[in-house]
Amino acid sequence: MDIARAVRGRSPYLALVGVEGFEGLLQYRAPDRREADVRDFLRFLVSIAEEVERLDLFDAQDVVLSAGGSAFYDVVVDEFARAGLKRSTRIVLRSGCYLTHDSGIYGTLLEDINRRTSTPLAFEPALEVWAQVLSTPEPGLVIVSAGRRDFGEDAGNPAVLKHARQGVVRALPEAWRVTGVSDQHAHIHAPGGHGIAVGDLIALGPSHPCTTFDKWRVLHLVDKNYTVVDTVRTWF
Repeated sequence: MDIARAVRGRSPYLALVGVEGFEGLLQYRAPDRREADVRDFLRFLVSIAEEVERLDLFDAQDVVLSAGGSAFYDVVVDEFARAGLKRSTRIVLRSGCYLTHDSGIYGTLLEDINRRTSTPLAFEPALEVWAQVLSTPEPGLVIVSAGRRDFGEDAGNPAVLKHARQGVVRALPEAWRVTGVSDQHAHIHAPGGHGIAVGDLIALGPSHPCTTFDKWRVLHLVDKNYTVVDTVRTWF
């Protein structure tokens, strides 16, 4: 409670209005432990808020309880709603990946959320990084013009989603996969007889969108025909 007392001692220049934490990294725990560990952590945050309230160190009538990656926001709401504070509480979720979903880790984590809730969600991946084919140097290998400067790879390599040539877009089967990444290039394994040519375009679907958001100041919003209809600023 030393920090809470120090903040209260700096009033009116500082005000303690809530408790926050981030449980998202617990997604990397063993599957049979994830939810239990997240709940333990959230209850720990609530216990801090209860103790701060008992010591009368909050400087607000509405106490903010904040947590929430995009993997456990349902658990956050469930646990924070049980907080036994005498003051009213305001739950603030800080989930972000739901905005675009992804083609990797959050697809799996969404399945976990749907198992925990009675109202299954059906998010669809909406983030793609398009790259140009630079070389097909040998059978089964396609090199494209996007790498770790263009998409995040902290949660695995991106999925290979689509191919485009002269405005015609087609989906690619799962046999296509990124096998290596450098700063500005990705190496793609392609089935024999793929027919890809230098200059074609390939759509990659990142896993964990946040570490792709922070590489672009502007994202283009497109319709189903890939006509750009708007642009979106990022603030990472």
